[in-house]
Amino acid sequence: MRFDPEDYAFIARYDPGRLSGEVKGLGKQGVMRLLFLGIAVVIVIYIWSQLGKPGPSTWFSTTQIAAACWLVAMILAVIVMLVERSKLAVHLVNLVMLVTLLVASCLLLIPVWMLIRQLGGFADTVRSFVGVLQALPGQPGVDAVNSLLTSLDVTRLVLLVVWGIAVAFMVITIAAALMWLMTPRSLGWLHRKAVVVAVWFPAILLLVCSAGLIFVSKFLLPNVEKKLGVDNVPVDTILPSAAILDDWLIWLLLAGLLITLGTFMASAAKLTTGAALLSRFPQGNALRVDALGVVLDDAKLGPQRVTWPAIGAIAGRARSALPGPELVIGRPGQPAWAVPFMFLDVMPGTIDSAIRANTSDARDIDLTPLDRVF
Repeated sequence: MRFDPEDYAFIARYDPGRLSGEVKGLGKQGVMRLLFLGIAVVIVIYIWSQLGKPGPSTWFSTTQIAAACWLVAMILAVIVMLVERSKLAVHLVNLVMLVTLLVASCLLLIPVWMLIRQLGGFADTVRSFVGVLQALPGQPGVDAVNSLLTSLDVTRLVLLVVWGIAVAFMVITIAAALMWLMTPRSLGWLHRKAVVVAVWFPAILLLVCSAGLIFVSKFLLPNVEKKLGVDNVPVDTILPSAAILDDWLIWLLLAGLLITLGTFMASAAKLTTGAALLSRFPQGNALRVDALGVVLDDAKLGPQRVTWPAIGAIAGRARSALPGPELVIGRPGQPAWAVPFMFLDVMPGTIDSAIRANTSDARDIDLTPLDRVF
């Protein structure tokens, strides 16, 4: 902040210091989450070894692929975090790292698709078993197995729809993120929110599938088997199962790891998008306030003079994401001009004082939108 020596106009300049500090803080948080991720992996390996369970070579193929996808996604997320911590303001690096992180998240959709296929195959097997029961005298247990079959079919249909939505959303998010990074000085509020949702979406979907697999294996099938037993079904008539259901324990441990991985990837996404903002930080004067009005730094038109009578509302706009709340100044016939307070070398109160001084207290900044009750 400075005063013009000729007419003592107030000038606010762009200053990356505060934003840089916030981005470095995100990097430190990411390192802590990386530590938690490592601890979680060690704990899972320890639990598995103590239970005396066999290694991955004995797991069902879908379980093996799910674990491999989780591992690759973790490695890519760790690479993104470490690279962004060392190269905070390199635009091309930010772009590559952001795409890498989204691709890592997309990998978690592969085991979801395979689980959907396994569910469909299991439903077909149960459907054949219903035919066997219907051929028995009195059709014992048909209602219970039909209920199981309906649940499997509905679950498969719902998962298929959600999976399709997830794939479409991931593709749209990647395209939107690239468009944002190619738009000069865009803050990308919605784009950055979409990125965070995108890195969480596949992890949550796979987590739900893990919970469903455990539910079917340890609750649903045993209950149906009990009902079949009560109905005195012949000994050789056994409710079919699926090989993947035997891996319920590793899916339980994987579910816990997915929560930790999702948290870490979300942290990496915030660091990456924050670094992208820093790499495109504007230079020079942002705002000039004098007796005639204000001069705004327009990204397309350059410096633009707006007189006091023509200025609309001058207010703060609440933003929870980095870089936080904005200063918004209305302009005639154009979109309102906005700049994050964090981008400036002055505090909101200093700008407010300058506006009051040059308008004889006729104008000020309305900061009430920034008031929040937690």
